[in-house]
Amino acid sequence: MIYRYFLFFPFCLFVFYLPNTPLPNEFHWHDSQRFGQILLINYAVIFGVFFGFFKIEIKTFIYVLSFIFLGLVSSFLSSYPIWSLTEMAIFLGSYALGVFLYRVFCDDYVRVEKYSIFVLFLTAFSLSFYFVVAYISSFFIHDVFDVWQFINGFSNPRFFGQFLTLLLPVLLAPVLQKNRWSKVFFILSCMVCFMLVASGTRGALLGIGSVITVYAFLNKLSRNWVLLMLKIACIAFLMQYILIGLLPAYFQMTVQNDAFDRKLAGLSARELLWEKSLSMVIERPFFGFGPMHFANMPDVIANHPHQLFLQILSEWGVLFFLIFLYFLLRVIYSIVKELILFEKIKDENYKIIYICLSASILASLMQSMVDGVFVMPYTEIIFVFIGAWLTAVYYGEGKCSVDGPLFFSGWILNIIFIFSACILMYSFIEKSPTYVGKSKENYYKNDGFLKPRFWINGGF
Repeated sequence: MIYRYFLFFPFCLFVFYLPNTPLPNEFHWHDSQRFGQILLINYAVIFGVFFGFFKIEIKTFIYVLSFIFLGLVSSFLSSYPIWSLTEMAIFLGSYALGVFLYRVFCDDYVRVEKYSIFVLFLTAFSLSFYFVVAYISSFFIHDVFDVWQFINGFSNPRFFGQFLTLLLPVLLAPVLQKNRWSKVFFILSCMVCFMLVASGTRGALLGIGSVITVYAFLNKLSRNWVLLMLKIACIAFLMQYILIGLLPAYFQMTVQNDAFDRKLAGLSARELLWEKSLSMVIERPFFGFGPMHFANMPDVIANHPHQLFLQILSEWGVLFFLIFLYFLLRVIYSIVKELILFEKIKDENYKIIYICLSASILASLMQSMVDGVFVMPYTEIIFVFIGAWLTAVYYGEGKCSVDGPLFFSGWILNIIFIFSACILMYSFIEKSPTYVGKSKENYYKNDGFLKPRFWINGGF
């Protein structure tokens, strides 16, 4: 039904608002964005249930039930089951949000695609505008030129880089389609790439660099994307050299956090986290220590392993990991096969948007091999958004159907998603063990307490 695309507007508002909202004192960007993520999930669950959106194939339904069963076993064997269930609820809620967005795309794809590009443009422009204003102001206010102070909306430059890894490939679509806004998007893409370089996020460079390498061998359209990305990257590195390297030095200012001063190759103590993860797998191989429980291990220097596979293996267990890996490889195979053959997608513009969305997803997955991509709320929101968009293009160029009866599997999913939303809302209650204020207090005062990455992780 045509009116359902209005359901997309609140989502657009959250995507723009979360990295741009003014924060109260002693509040963190991570917490603010987690609040927004929980509200978005509840919004998706309420309206998804009301409109009967949660219809999936039986095979996918069996995968979901398998994940839930193994996750529940792992959670109830953990030291803090409520934290494990909360992490499970986030992933199930994110899946509900993805299905919800996919159905909205199916309702009126062309219109929702325009809104999607527009909200990403506004978000990128607002962050770029803050960066430029902060950059110019620093010449008149401080003697020290701190690059990281130009970044707004994220508690850590790495999290900023995670978002830009997802954003940048998609911004290239209007440029490749050569529409009337292509020059504007080209300039904005250069600025976004410059901010990505300035943030010093090496995982983002690894992710996008890996996609460039793969795309170079696929087809003409993918190579056009590669050439455009390389052109933008060269401009961005030149901007970094001139605006961060030369100009502050000319005015005799001390530069802090220059990306060119960081070692390009190096694990930054990640090898210690990975060794700890492997020891956890050896100690409890089948069901792991429980979702979110890497943070509860003694003598860890971070709250997650900064590696997606090791995070799943150590927390959820080998059995869960094997099913997850099989499912992930099937998804990647389907994406790459379509990129090579384009059996389903025939329209040229849809091919371009598919190439850009696939690049975004694949780059983010590659980045998750060295970074905590799937523990950061805003990154999770955007990843789900891009994934739903990609799925809508893959299944019939956005002409997928949303109508039809809700079968038994759909009703079961409704119950699962409602229960997940309730667990997440439980963290807003002051007496809850997962309440944000309680987590914040214990995070700083008690080194032995479970430091939940659900809240406040990532502050400087």
